[in-house]
Amino acid sequence: MALKSTPSESLRRVLHETPHHKLLFVIFSGKQCFVCEKLRQHLPWFANSHREKIHVMVVDVQRYPELTTEYGITGIPTIMVFAKGNRIHTAIGVSSKSELKKILKETSKAI
Repeated sequence: MALKSTPSESLRRVLHETPHHKLLFVIFSGKQCFVCEKLRQHLPWFANSHREKIHVMVVDVQRYPELTTEYGITGIPTIMVFAKGNRIHTAIGVSSKSELKKILKETSKAI
């Protein structure tokens, strides 16, 4: 019988398994959030355009409130960027391609 992992354990596993040559972008968002929806529209482009450098994971804050608490989320959307398992950047309210590119440029130095 397989044990079901908690959302926190699943996120830790993703952090651990993300290759060291990639950044992990964890997007905390909600379905009822207009700014979150605007951001989510850009994520397929962002993930595909930079797949050699990044991995993108979206966390629904209504579905996983324990992660919201654990990571100290105070507003959505919140983007947390991790390099080699360590949080290196946090941004709240990001909704455009240019903002995503700016965050990638600022954080790419960590890999």
